[in-house]
Amino acid sequence: MRLDKETTETFVTWWRDLYPTNPDLQTGGRRAVSARLRRCGSVWDIMMEPAFASLVRQFPTAPSPEELPALALTMGVLAHVRTETPTPKAPDGQKAFRNAVAREVGPTDFGGSPNEVATSARFKPNRLEKLLETRDPEECLTAFRRLVRLANAPLNIRDLAHSLLRWPAEDAAADRIRTRWVHDYWGIGSQNPLSALPADAR
Repeated sequence: MRLDKETTETFVTWWRDLYPTNPDLQTGGRRAVSARLRRCGSVWDIMMEPAFASLVRQFPTAPSPEELPALALTMGVLAHVRTETPTPKAPDGQKAFRNAVAREVGPTDFGGSPNEVATSARFKPNRLEKLLETRDPEECLTAFRRLVRLANAPLNIRDLAHSLLRWPAEDAAADRIRTRWVHDYWGIGSQNPLSALPADAR
């Protein structure tokens, strides 16, 4: 599956057009498309939507048939995210976490017992473990939509699209993404893992 910057940016542009920051630009047509995509119950349903074919035609290189399920998965999950997380500046001397989706749904209380740390996460560790083992696009669609629902907050669209495009694959690039999710989820390597979180989530 392609994982180039242009493909990710095409999805980011598409999502921002679907959910514009200015409510006045949220036309009836956009609302209808987003509603239809949210109602799609499977990757196959998404691939049969005119909006899917329209987006696929925007890629500089036509995708292969084998790539379509991952593209549909990405579209189907992004349609459930209503607002985007702004990218913050990292505090001096601290490593930025790019507002990673995994960090935003990970633990927020690192001062308690292991159980308290786990329960402070919006997306519990056992759910992340199941997600890391999921490869089937249909199962990924269900799992990532659940993540978006449980996050109940703005998410980093670029990071989510980048991850979804490769997630179902069984290769080194996909393994690196899944490993990064574990790294970001636990806030490993940051002096203050909460620095990238919105104030109301700390």
